[in-house]
Amino acid sequence: MPVPVATVAPFAGCLLPALGQGRCVNSRWSFSLQLLVLYLAVFHFWRGVERPAVVASGLAMTVLLGVLFARAARTGYFLNRWDGFWHATVIFDILLEATLIPAHGHVGFYLCAAAFVVVVVGYRALLSRRRATER
Repeated sequence: MPVPVATVAPFAGCLLPALGQGRCVNSRWSFSLQLLVLYLAVFHFWRGVERPAVVASGLAMTVLLGVLFARAARTGYFLNRWDGFWHATVIFDILLEATLIPAHGHVGFYLCAAAFVVVVVGYRALLSRRRATER
């Protein structure tokens, strides 16, 4: 059953609508949270599958995240181009890991995820503070 346009329109600029609650969930961090959850999910998935599934799911995840990235850019989610670049590096990492790294049976991806969180959150916090002091 198609969703009526009137239902979707209020969330046209929202990346993470709160389903059934008529509001948008913290759009300031929504794409970053989606990216983190999907990053961890794909690496967990890779721990239990063979190489062809890793490559296929990695390519599929890269396309999905690329679409979400483009949507985030269109809605003005990124604070500036560097903010977009730091998010894009996470997506690029998934592509590289899926196609170039043969084994994913370890949990070292948690360290990569932590490093990405430090960079993305740290940069966004620094830029937000700078903008607040300029006002």
